[in-house]
Amino acid sequence: MLAHSDLSLITQLEKSRQFYTSNREIYENNFVELQQELAENEKKISSLVDSMITVGESSVKMHISKRIEELDATNKSIRSRIAELEELTSAHSLDGLQFDLLRQLLAVFKNSIDDMTIEQKRAAIKTVVRKIV
Repeated sequence: MLAHSDLSLITQLEKSRQFYTSNREIYENNFVELQQELAENEKKISSLVDSMITVGESSVKMHISKRIEELDATNKSIRSRIAELEELTSAHSLDGLQFDLLRQLLAVFKNSIDDMTIEQKRAAIKTVVRKIV
């Protein structure tokens, strides 16, 4: 019965697929933007380090050093956000193909469950059910 498209399980699967697909695109766009920002900051830091060499001993060196520390703190924050995005995209890695396979498995499950051994039934159920709460 789970394989029928008018039941709520298939409807929920489809909604989940659409939700994760749209969120994944947002996450990937943010990821690219953060990578670009990180690269720009690294260039700025490198440029500031080079300018410290030419400035010599002066009060300007202190301001340059302060700016490098600010950029470094920003980079740490960016790296943290990048790690979060990587975790989110890997946690929601079900794509359209996997949802289609699950839907097909449910359809086949109905017709072949009676012919399966106990071990095969357990394996099939574990494929469909992640956990029971």
